Amino acid sequence: MEIRRFNQERSSIQEWLAMIKNTVMGLLGSYKAYQKFFTQFCINCNKGYDVNNLVPLMVDHVNARPVNRTNLSLLLYYGLRKLINPGFKITVTYGDNDIYGNSPKYIRKRYPTSAFVTITQSSHFAWIQNKKEFLNVLAEHYKM
Repeated sequence: MEIRRFNQERSSIQEWLAMIKNTVMGLLGSYKAYQKFFTQFCINCNKGYDVNNLVPLMVDHVNARPVNRTNLSLLLYYGLRKLINPGFKITVTYGDNDIYGNSPKYIRKRYPTSAFVTITQSSHFAWIQNKKEFLNVLAEHYKM
């Protein structure tokens, strides 16, 4: 639902209807439809940001079968238990205009000892939209 809301808010009516059509066609096995869907998703994530490449993913490698299998597996997967002491450092990043709504609260419950960082002036592709701050977060995580 979060991804739907994010894309609907950032798409024109024509773009949004095409995303719905491409989702349905992808569910029916069309890899080209999923490629179009993910292309529009990338464009939506990068709207309003000064980036060189609006589609930073290799969407031409998207295939419907693994996408559909992954989506089904996620729906059927049981809830994971808390990981209180993982034995290693975990840093979770989100853009301040990311696609996620309420789901970060579940990640916080699952990984309560983790560092959570919101990267300003970014969406879902923070490493492109605010590279400097993203690299600072990585450096802090690895103490570089």
